[in-house]
Order: sequence, then C-alpha cells, then structure tokens
Amino acid sequence: MQLRCLIPQIRVIEKEFDEALINGLAQHQTYGQNDIRLTIYSRLRGIQRCTALSFIFMRDHLAEPEWWRSRSHDMLWSLPMNEIEIDSILPRIIDDYTSFQTVAFVQGLCSAVESSFRVFVRAMDPTACNNGNAEFMSIYEWLMRELDLQNYLPLLNLLRLIRNTIHNNGVYFHPTRQNDSVDYRNIFYKFQYGNPPPLKNVWKLLQFWVMPDVFRMMVEIVESNRLTGIAVPIPDPFQ
Repeated sequence: MQLRCLIPQIRVIEKEFDEALINGLAQHQTYGQNDIRLTIYSRLRGIQRCTALSFIFMRDHLAEPEWWRSRSHDMLWSLPMNEIEIDSILPRIIDDYTSFQTVAFVQGLCSAVESSFRVFVRAMDPTACNNGNAEFMSIYEWLMRELDLQNYLPLLNLLRLIRNTIHNNGVYFHPTRQNDSVDYRNIFYKFQYGNPPPLKNVWKLLQFWVMPDVFRMMVEIVESNRLTGIAVPIPDPFQ
C-alpha cells in the first residue's frame, strides 16, 4: 500500500481516538484522568500516532539515499558508502523496517486491547474468568457476551490469530497442529498449520478495516451501561 494513502488513514483513526478521549473527559468527569475507561483511548491514540511518525520517517528519510549519505557517525555501519551499493541494499532495509513496524504495531495493539479487557472483566465481575487471568480468548468471549457485542468476535479472533502468528515469525502453529479460520468482513482468512497466512496487504487490512472496527468496539464497550454504571473509578494499572 502506498504511504500517501496509508498515512492519512492512520491519522484519521488517531484523531477519532483523540476526540473520544476529549468527549469522555467531558461526559464522565467523575472518572478521573487515570480511569481506564478513558486512558484506553489515549493508549490507542498513541499507537496510531507513533505508527504515523514511523511511516513518515520511512517516506521522508529512510527511503532517500541522500539521507543515508548525510547520516551521522552512528549510522556508518548500516550502509556502504558506494552509491550503487546503497541503491541495491535500500529496498532490503526498507522491507526489514516495514516488517519490524508491523510486528510492533500488532503487538502494541493487542497488548492495549487485551490488558484493558482484563481490567474491564475484573471491574464487572471479579469472579469471572479466573479474576481476569484466563486466556485471552476466554476473556473477550465473556466480555462480548456480557455486553451483547458478539458481532466483534470475528475481529478479535482475527487479531488473536495474527498476533499468535507473529509470535512464530509469521508462520501459523498450534499446539494440536490444527488449522483455524476467521470470516471477517465477508472475507475468509485461513490459518493453516506450518504456513504463513495469506493476508496480502496487511497494512490495508490493519488500518482501513481493523482499526476502524477497534475504535467502534472500544467506544461501545466503554459507553456500555455495564461500565458506565460502575460509579467508582476503574484505575488504569498500566499508567
């Protein structure tokens, strides 16, 4: 996906999280600024912002041979000085950087979602899901069922499988060697044991489909009666 299309989309979702945080602070003044019903927005906003900055750096500097020629002493080991060699090795460096960015984004996103869900579960029912310590799938299935938001289960199943695949360097494995699949937005994603999943343009999937759905899901969770009805603050233990 071309960065001229990707970066503006990242910033759009970043702004939506920012506006949700501002609205939440105005509408729920009793929460306090350390309440996870608000801080989850700032955490997801930060992930989007850092992702945008990373791709802006890649567009404006990393892909430009002139930037490498004017690099600091710290970068001398990264590329040979010969201009022909720079042109030949730059695509490989950009591919490595993009792969690193994909791993960082997925891990950061899944960490933010999972950690917040565990706090929500404990706040709603301390006896549920082993006090919020069960495996992630059990956590989000319980939460979506309690809030009647089962329509987001395909999204969460897909995120879980992508994260688990990243844990295995882009190849899907399962302890029982079973395959898995997700029907998300009317597209069938197959995760076959021992193979990389055919996700094609992963950044289009993540930023044009997954992140808008994550935003809508998080607003519906945070603004649900079950969570807004909790009169005491829900401290964010990760702040």
